[in-house]
Formats: sequence, C-alpha cells, structure tokens
Amino acid sequence: MKYYLGFDAGTQSVKVSVHDENGTQIAQNSNPTKLRYPQHGWVEMDLDEYFQLTVKGIKNCVRIMNEKNLDVNSIRSIMGDGIICGCARIDEDGTPVTPFINYLDSRTRNDADELSKLNLGIWAEETGNPEPLCLFPALHARWLIKNSSAGIKKFVHNAPYIMLKLAGLKAADAFIDHGTMSGWGLGYNVIKKEWSDEQLKILGIDKNLMPRIVKPYDIIGTLSRECAELTGLPEAIPVCAGAGDTMQSLLA
Repeated sequence: MKYYLGFDAGTQSVKVSVHDENGTQIAQNSNPTKLRYPQHGWVEMDLDEYFQLTVKGIKNCVRIMNEKNLDVNSIRSIMGDGIICGCARIDEDGTPVTPFINYLDSRTRNDADELSKLNLGIWAEETGNPEPLCLFPALHARWLIKNSSAGIKKFVHNAPYIMLKLAGLKAADAFIDHGTMSGWGLGYNVIKKEWSDEQLKILGIDKNLMPRIVKPYDIIGTLSRECAELTGLPEAIPVCAGAGDTMQSLLA
C-alpha cells in the first residue's frame, strides 16, 4: 500500500495527515498556532513556529503509523497547503527576517486607499481584482520593503517556507504555485500565470524578490537528512509544491 502525507498550515492550527492510495485517512494530528498583535490592527505569525508544528505533526503521524504496524517507508510524497493571503521575507539562507503578516492584518489600509485612487484598469484586466485590498500580500510586500532591513532575498508564503525547510533549500529555491499566486491580489497575470512586470513596477516591488512560479504537483526537492531525523520519516521522500488552502479545500 502506498501512502501520501499532507499538511494544512492555517491561521488556527497546523494539521498533518497521512492517506492511503484509496484516499482513506490512516493518521492525523493537529497543533494550534499563535496569533500576535504587536500593534492595533496588526496580526503576525511566526514562520519557524509553523515549521516546528509541522514537524511535530509529522512525528505524531509516524508514531500512529508505527502503532498500527504501517510502513512509513511506503510514504511516496509530502505536500501541503497554506494561507494564500499573507507573506514574509527570508534572507539568502532561507531564514525568516520578518514575521508572517496574516490576512487579518489591516496595517496597509491607507496604502490600499491610495492605490485605489490611481483608478487603474490593469488590476481587473490582469488579476480579476478591480481594486487593492489591505489583505493582499502585494500590499504586505510594499509595507515590508519600506519597513524592513537590507539583505532580504525573497518573499514567501507559509506553506512554501515549510517545504523549503523540509527539503533543506534556500532563498534561491523559493517558489509559489500558480494557485497560491492568485492570493497576492495584485502583481500577477492570472491568465498567463506569471508575475506582471507592469504591475510590479507600479507597486514598486523588484521582480527579483518574487519566488519562482511552479505547478502544485511539481517536485521542488526531497526530504533532507536532517528533517528525516527530526520527523522519523525516511530520507529523500519527494516534496511537492502544494497549493493554497482555498484551492485545496475544493478537494475536501
């Protein structure tokens, strides 16, 4: 029997589960996340907490499989989903240098109003979103550019960050699937499934800071030796790009 491990890195918890090739769940574990409110209207989360909770969930699923005498060596892939409206920045080594700004955050409300006053048609034409909203990662990115230090290489979402860590990858390998990309709200072309040079120029976001765009089923790496030891899984399990939580919920 083949097994597949997935996780959901959400606002309230990180859920990890293992399903067999028939879609039957054979192990599941959930651990609560923490929201931080450093200022009025701000809502932040910790990318490394997300990773640690994912590792904890995987370890517990491995324990459950062992108790059921199910072979963890038969796990064929790891895949996850996360919050589509939120982002953080990582340095060259892939270390977070800012908190993860959650979609509940409203610090960019004034910026959204100012962008709306430009009355640009390109937002609707290329993204389907007629006006900027403060929950869009594109606006979070503008805020982070203005308010965080130098030496920052890429913007990332929470689930791709977890998978980068599981595979032992760095900022140069940062990615986003084309479904999660739509959560940016602005800055991309939804038809072509690519970043929009014109929109990014308007937004003042350097395209080099954006992660590469992949398909949800693309293999972005394999489970590193270090993370295999942390989780109890065998080394080199393929890690797939995954998708946003909204998109994955359609499969539930």
